[in-house]
Amino acid sequence: YVRINEDLVGKVKGKLCVSRNIVRHDSLGRFDRRNCSYFVYTENIPENQLLKTALCYCKQSLDTMPSLRGHRSYPLLEQDINRLLSGPFAEVQEDLTIRTIPRGHSRRLFKEYPEALSVAGMILKRYGFSYEEISRSTSVPPHWIDMTRLFELYVYAILRERFPGMIEFQVPGHFGTQADFVKRDEYLVVDAKYKFHYESGEVLDDIRQLSGYARDKRILRHFENGAKGLVPACLIIYPNKIGMKGDDVRVIPGSDEVLPDGASRLLDEADSIESFENFYKMAIPLPLR
Repeated sequence: YVRINEDLVGKVKGKLCVSRNIVRHDSLGRFDRRNCSYFVYTENIPENQLLKTALCYCKQSLDTMPSLRGHRSYPLLEQDINRLLSGPFAEVQEDLTIRTIPRGHSRRLFKEYPEALSVAGMILKRYGFSYEEISRSTSVPPHWIDMTRLFELYVYAILRERFPGMIEFQVPGHFGTQADFVKRDEYLVVDAKYKFHYESGEVLDDIRQLSGYARDKRILRHFENGAKGLVPACLIIYPNKIGMKGDDVRVIPGSDEVLPDGASRLLDEADSIESFENFYKMAIPLPLR
């Protein structure tokens, strides 16, 4: 519901604004006009305008990414954006300006709004609130990208394709902890680390962290047939410096390009960490151009 305040002629709607009527109408002898305040139900609110504007930016930016068009997720992504623009956001205007962007406002009935508005705001800032910036090729400084988070999502996309239904992502534990992945059928806790140091050694703090995840009772509940008192195996996935090169490398390579064909268990392709019991590590190549 959005509050509307307007001057009505010959009728009254909602609440009369006494002070405004005295200043605007009664003092000028216009007794046929009344300033009223009332609520109307509409989807055309600033929050939805921001979301629709961000969707339109995304739709136009897809046309400037030829490398993404060949990916299998491109048709689904394009279909979802068109469905949202022609469905829920059909009646929402796209006349949002910098001054009308909602700031720090969340709706209690829709818990997903704060995160969605935050992402939409970052999309608009990325293109400087201008459609012309979408078609321009600009260099992105490395510090703009959270490579740790990007690597986690990259690993998740690969694992989810190779082991459908067996991978859980961002599994919460006690005291605010969160394991990156849990592979239920293999009784395995996985952590993605964007650190090249693992090619020649280990990071003790990461091993301690993963060891704590493997003993968190809240995380252990996500395993289907976990034996009580049995500590799950721990796997650290890190990037390979060599990577995959060539013009035919896709934005997100398929699992068959990263993991060997026929690999049904992650531990079969992992290397054991000799200094610790039941600890493993595995390198995953990155797409390079």
